[in-house]
Amino acid sequence: MEAVSHSISKLFIRSGKRAKQSSSLLEDICRRFSLAEIKIATNNLDRDLLIGYGGFDKVYKRCIDDRIMNVAIKRAPFRPRRGFDKFSKEVVLVCQLSHPNLVPLIGYCINEPKMMILVYEFMLNGKLGDHLYGMVDLDPLPWKQRLQIYIGVARGLHYLHARVNHTIIHRDVKPRNILLDEKWEAKLLDFGLSKMAPPSLSKKALIRADSGVIGTLGSVDPEYM
Repeated sequence: MEAVSHSISKLFIRSGKRAKQSSSLLEDICRRFSLAEIKIATNNLDRDLLIGYGGFDKVYKRCIDDRIMNVAIKRAPFRPRRGFDKFSKEVVLVCQLSHPNLVPLIGYCINEPKMMILVYEFMLNGKLGDHLYGMVDLDPLPWKQRLQIYIGVARGLHYLHARVNHTIIHRDVKPRNILLDEKWEAKLLDFGLSKMAPPSLSKKALIRADSGVIGTLGSVDPEYM
């Protein structure tokens, strides 16, 4: 995980060549898909293949590598500066993390100036939020299963907070960012707002590290407010 700290610091070099340097760094640590590969997998980004969307993101379920695995292809418009920084941070972090309760990132694609794409392992049972809030026609989750899901989320957070050399704070844990695999195992998603914590995780240290509250209203830890 020392590589994570070094990689993230390189992403925020203040120079005119930042985007080019960041793109080169990403290729060193994670698989880069060509736009042609993405278009083949999604039948030229066919809307009929969409399995979800929100905000600026669109998600497709497709196969890659001669149908070896199903993947979820998350597409967003290319946004310079902060948008690219957020995208790069997520790629750098997730490519170097490994835990049963984190969604594995397979690779990425950048097509300037049109779009940014993340290719994740597909999670069969979708988002926890869809099961909790009745947004799709699904049976309610049994309480025992809900407990196991929450335990899985806690394990993923414990890994980020205590099992890596440099503590990572997710900052956007919510039901829509928790996916469920075929065994109903919970996996955390979306590290775009995450950051590395200071050496001390005391409340004062965290306050100094953050200039403002970031996250989703209703899901932010009250102590963070």
